[in-house]
Amino acid sequence: MKLDEQADAAGSAVHLVLGNHEVMVMSGDLRSVSAAEYAAFAQDESQAERDSLFSEFIRHNPINPESGEATAREKFDNRYPPGLIALRKAFSLQGNIGRWLIQQPLALKVNDKVYMHGGIASSVSEDSINSRAKTELRNFLNATQTLRAAGVMPWYVDYNDRLSFLNARAEEFKAGQPDKRCGWV
Repeated sequence: MKLDEQADAAGSAVHLVLGNHEVMVMSGDLRSVSAAEYAAFAQDESQAERDSLFSEFIRHNPINPESGEATAREKFDNRYPPGLIALRKAFSLQGNIGRWLIQQPLALKVNDKVYMHGGIASSVSEDSINSRAKTELRNFLNATQTLRAAGVMPWYVDYNDRLSFLNARAEEFKAGQPDKRCGWV
């Protein structure tokens, strides 16, 4: 982002294409995020946010009475390190990084060459890739935001755990209100 701003200020340009790691972090798949990257965002989240996230976590993962809350909090902090919330928010469509990244192409044609992370088949155009993939990514991120706004999916829920987590919430809703349909499906 800084290099893009610097190039623009100098009357030049930087060409960037989205790759799998940017899309992974935007969509909540945080396998590639390092401890240092979480730490870089830690100052941007408050203790109140961490406490709220922990409360949501224990609501769905009750504390073992034998080990106690301190052990549960330690496990939570190790699994969901400080900086997680701020990183997820920054890479969301409402965050400064996510807003910038969603503007970047997945494929880019410069002169007679098409560039993208990982290569491209000759029969596919960069316009069709950008249009379809960005629409799908934006739809996914908007659906995730809707679930968060409805209080159904906390920030700690990882990309790989989403389906089972949401299925459990749907089953809870159905058990409590069998004749109604939840508004977030």
